[in-house]
Amino acid sequence: MTKLASFFLGTIISFLLLGIPYLAKEGYFKPVPYRVTAVEHSRVGDKTNIKINFIKDGCEWDRMAAIGRYFDEVFFLEFDVAAEGDRLEGDYTINVLVDDSDKPYSSLELRTRHLCGADDPSTPQDERETVDRVLARVNLDYNKDVN
Repeated sequence: MTKLASFFLGTIISFLLLGIPYLAKEGYFKPVPYRVTAVEHSRVGDKTNIKINFIKDGCEWDRMAAIGRYFDEVFFLEFDVAAEGDRLEGDYTINVLVDDSDKPYSSLELRTRHLCGADDPSTPQDERETVDRVLARVNLDYNKDVN
């Protein structure tokens, strides 16, 4: 075997032994419940409206949380969304109205949990994979008064 062939064989074996477990640990092989195509935000009164365009793939929606960041602390915030729940696969736009009026948050996140890995929704939850993701993250660049 030539030195070049040995080098390539060693590189491939190293990737298989080290790279694949690392990628699996980092979540690269987890199911993808949706793909976000656009995120916009605007003020509506004293709340922030986050508009998200996304493509829903094949996982079942479980829940969502709104998170505000204020001086490196995180706070769960109240929010309203027109239609919660699972959707068929395809393109969607949702508007989430987040009540962030109590502090001048530097950023907001919408975090979701989906249940993946079973074609039949009646499959028990413990037999499906839980996938947590950040649906949208917006940096707030406007000034707000704190009471």
